Amino acid sequence: MSRVTAERTQDRMTKGEGAENMRFETRDKIEEFFVDGVNADVIFDLVERTDYYFMYRILHSYSVLEDGRSVYLADLADELEMPVIELSKVMHKMEDKGYVTWHTDEKKERSYVTLTGKAAELMADQKKLMVECYKKILERIPQEELTIALRTMGDIRRIIKEVK
Repeated sequence: MSRVTAERTQDRMTKGEGAENMRFETRDKIEEFFVDGVNADVIFDLVERTDYYFMYRILHSYSVLEDGRSVYLADLADELEMPVIELSKVMHKMEDKGYVTWHTDEKKERSYVTLTGKAAELMADQKKLMVECYKKILERIPQEELTIALRTMGDIRRIIKEVK
């Protein structure tokens, strides 16, 4: 990728333009690239990939509460197609690490979790690293090749899921 193309790509990433042509270049898509796309554990040196995955899913849940950092456990379990009891175990481990806090909505008699400031800070730092790595990837791998590779990896994941 030429310097000019790299600068245009950087500009598009910053502005979030051209999403239909540059599918993985908005900041959320960059994060998604590393969380769902390449599963590159090596990028996660600030926080464990599994913990980041669940923090990311809380923030990007369809059921996220008004504060933007909380989600009802049952709703998140439905979205993740995961038993509530298993998700509860994960959230307890994350609570022990200081990433989430538990709450009970007395009116609805439901539990929810909230990402802590520590989690938000770790995610922000980790996301900066992801953006830096993604820029380097785009400098060395043409967008078309990257899109094909990611599509293929997605197909492979779906096939594996069918077998399981």
